[in-house]
Amino acid sequence: MLPFDHITFVFLDGNRIYCGTQRGICVFDCTSGLDVVSQEWLNRNNGLIGTETVYRAVLQPSFAKELWFGTVDGLFAYDIQGHYPIRSIPKLAITNVSVTGLPDSVQTSGWFKNTSLKLPSNASTLNFDFESVSLLMPDHAKYQYRLVGLSDTWSDPNELSSIRFTNLAPGTYNFEVRVVNDLGQELDRQILAFQILTPFWQTWWFRVLIGSLLVLAVWGMVRLRISRAMQVQVLAERQNRQMRRELAKDFHDELGNHLASIISLLQVIAMKAHDLPDNLSKQFASLNRHANDLFFGTKDFIASIDPQHETLGWTMLYLGDFGEQIFSTTMNFGSPEVEDWQNNLKVRSYYSRHLILIFKEAMTNALKHSGASEVNMKVSKSGSDLTISLSDNGNGFDYGTTRISSVGLKSMEERARKIEAILLVQSSSKGTTITIKKENYAHWAN
Repeated sequence: MLPFDHITFVFLDGNRIYCGTQRGICVFDCTSGLDVVSQEWLNRNNGLIGTETVYRAVLQPSFAKELWFGTVDGLFAYDIQGHYPIRSIPKLAITNVSVTGLPDSVQTSGWFKNTSLKLPSNASTLNFDFESVSLLMPDHAKYQYRLVGLSDTWSDPNELSSIRFTNLAPGTYNFEVRVVNDLGQELDRQILAFQILTPFWQTWWFRVLIGSLLVLAVWGMVRLRISRAMQVQVLAERQNRQMRRELAKDFHDELGNHLASIISLLQVIAMKAHDLPDNLSKQFASLNRHANDLFFGTKDFIASIDPQHETLGWTMLYLGDFGEQIFSTTMNFGSPEVEDWQNNLKVRSYYSRHLILIFKEAMTNALKHSGASEVNMKVSKSGSDLTISLSDNGNGFDYGTTRISSVGLKSMEERARKIEAILLVQSSSKGTTITIKKENYAHWAN
């Protein structure tokens, strides 16, 4: 249908018919049989300056793919291929950017063109206003927009000149808006880049800082607990040493003195009783021997519980005294030389006790079975390794067969394992050497 009955011209271009009227130009797309397929009306809303056409004022120049139409307000050129009037391009601008939730002084307004904004982390809601200026189509602009960083899809064309985005996450965005014609062709575009800053508690450095503080806090708590445990252990150790010192003193004053008195009485009785029957004499001698054994055993026990004796130097002095005592009437004994480093080397009573029993057993075996004339004891160290040896020049023995049957050697081997040391037995016709080797001897101090 025509918008007006008065026709000023009719022009046929292929399957398209152009009809001029006093209210614009009607364009009909037809089939070969002139059946109308579609109709378009050209007026002020799509670029026609003058809506009243002039009688028979239509021309198709040979040098351009255009149609020229005459109107009462001037010449109008129409693009045949684009099916749209040739006209001036509208100018688009972003006129205002409002940030919700911020003071007025932070809100930004004005005309923007490819600028960039940095917004605080709480600027999650933004409102964009935009406007296009066109003298040909002042009331017929359509817009499309998108927020790159949130979505890459353009909105449907519409006439709204404002858009709001809410709950935006921190990051970098590009707000793009464009003005289009009725065919969806882009006529102008504006881009506004902006960045919503990441809150400090979401930045990598803050997370590293918090992680480091947590690690330091855990480390501090562990160190505090270890320190407290060590303090408790030191206090318990101090109390334990004090208790052992007092216990050793009490044993010495009570049990040791009484045993010494018993031995003295037995010696007095032995000097006065000369004519005892043989059976009583043997029992008396056995009683005297057991009393002496009990006295020296008690002395060993008291020495082992006294914390003042927890050094390698004291252990060697004790073994030297023991050797001089049992070998004094039968053979020469070379006591170990005690140097300053031995007095400074702490050896817990547990390890010291086993060392003493190992070498007392070795000395007793040498006295009973070796037939030696000389026994020597030596101590040496190399780096963190410690070596203690007892050697004699006796007859020796077959260690391969004796090892299994000898209770004493089995006991020595078991004690060596308990103190995490190595027991070496070397025996030949020239003598026997018993050696204790300890790697990292500082372990005995713990």
